[in-house]
Amino acid sequence: MTETNGHPQGWREARILIVDDEPLNVDYLEQELDELGFETETAANGVEALERVADNPPDLVLLDVMMPRMDGITALRMLKRDPGTRLIPVVLMTALTAVEDRVRGIEAGADDFLSKPVDERELLARIRTALSQKRAIDESLDDLQRASSHLARYAPTERDVAVLAVVWKSPDESLPEEAVAFLARTQMERVTERVRALGGTLTHSEADIMVAVFEGADPADRPMPGISTALAVVSDVPTTAGEGEESSVFARAAISIGTAQVGSTHVTSEGGSRWIFVAEGQPVDRAVEIARSGTSAGVLVTADLAASLGGRIVAERQLDDDTYLVVRSAQDATASEVATPSADRQVRSIFVTDIVGSTSRIERVGDRAWSELVAAHDDAIRQALSLFGGTEIDTAGDGFLATFDVPALAIRCAIAAVDRVAPLGLTIRAGIHTGEVELGDGRVRGIAVHLANRIASTARGGEILVSATTRELVAGAGLSFDDRGEYTLRGISEPRRLYAVATLDSTDGAIPRERSSAGVMTPFSLTAREVEVLGLVAIGLSDAEVSERLYLSVRTVNAHLRSVYRKLGVRSRSAAIRLAQERGLL
Repeated sequence: MTETNGHPQGWREARILIVDDEPLNVDYLEQELDELGFETETAANGVEALERVADNPPDLVLLDVMMPRMDGITALRMLKRDPGTRLIPVVLMTALTAVEDRVRGIEAGADDFLSKPVDERELLARIRTALSQKRAIDESLDDLQRASSHLARYAPTERDVAVLAVVWKSPDESLPEEAVAFLARTQMERVTERVRALGGTLTHSEADIMVAVFEGADPADRPMPGISTALAVVSDVPTTAGEGEESSVFARAAISIGTAQVGSTHVTSEGGSRWIFVAEGQPVDRAVEIARSGTSAGVLVTADLAASLGGRIVAERQLDDDTYLVVRSAQDATASEVATPSADRQVRSIFVTDIVGSTSRIERVGDRAWSELVAAHDDAIRQALSLFGGTEIDTAGDGFLATFDVPALAIRCAIAAVDRVAPLGLTIRAGIHTGEVELGDGRVRGIAVHLANRIASTARGGEILVSATTRELVAGAGLSFDDRGEYTLRGISEPRRLYAVATLDSTDGAIPRERSSAGVMTPFSLTAREVEVLGLVAIGLSDAEVSERLYLSVRTVNAHLRSVYRKLGVRSRSAAIRLAQERGLL
């Protein structure tokens, strides 16, 4: 074949579900589609097809008509009736003379037809047409979704929000505002990054103040990202003075809650017209007034906010009828406010990463190339840590150990880290747990560290797993999770419920794992014959050539390959070969 790809260059690989009860037909289609660059998955009847689609909707379905348990027409009718699957293109495979099947297929909603026996040119043409139509529909739906999301977020409307206002001031009143802004510029950039990382939105405001709004379904969680940001920025003041001298500038932050008019508005000035995001109303005015009114650094909250948070913040004192000075969040205070105070025990989010398949990679590329890869990996992780405010603790082995003050920032750092190492051809996994640790001598100790390490080792390649504690602490931060169930972690007496960050898909280079009945993660294993079959396929032999080499029927070879796909959790030959090589089986 002269073509190596069945879709326009630059478009993502499509995943195609092949539904047919004849193994030879399935294997022929798999080989053709693999060569064209598509990812494939198979089902032997209509029931299996519905299960595959429900579990992970494909980009296209090649559907046979005559099958056991449930025929193709019935499955097609059910797919087209369901709002969630009706837009998936379905190409019905029928005999050239089966006019009745084609009529029934049209009535059931088939998008196109493919004649049997399948011609490779017709196969490619039908797939290209169906995927092009799907892409056009997907792009239109994406445009509508973006427009809807934009209107939902930015169209002016009254919303319940938490408002953060931050100003930078100088003890030297003669220092010009421009000089204060210049000295605080780095801190302003960090506030911008932190607000966005925690799901907040910066609003248009006057030059001497930064204002951000935070939304969230839970009123109790809504102000916490703002408080976290305020505490961080107040402690992160720029220092230009020498030891023992007063800093040139300080930060003062205020947080309030209430209903505000929030959204985009169109403004016109001498420089032209533009859209800006604004927030107006009592909570905005109160936060700005409180932040500007004081002459000392600190984080202040309104009285109604302090009352609504209860024990979630530690307030040093009430400044007036409407304002409290906040010392820290209750989470950060836990380690120092317990019955037996200890200055070196604090609550932190522990961040652990590990490179997947490092041993086999070293064997393939050699020590020198591996050292260069690890150096690039370390740079990428450190860039992510710097961006999200993490503290590097250790780089033992092939991974990182770091701590964060804010759990949401630890998770977003992990997402960034996975993305940053991917161009290097590396896959990492990450685990995050939040708990009390002992800090000292640049090291971190405690059961929380042990838990984070065990969680990281449980994750699949490209996956970020967090503990239930961490998940609860980031409520309202704009993150979503998939419940992975309870696991018995080595060295931990009781099962722990883990959650996978849902904003990230597992990487193809991952080594999938399956759970035993006890919930402990155990590696997959292939039989010697399955490894033998996969090894021959890996060197380019067809199923017929493998069957001759091993004195097996083609049907048996195909059955072995299906078993390999199932055990490795993959959907194509190329993916199975890649994972087996990564695992050192070939």
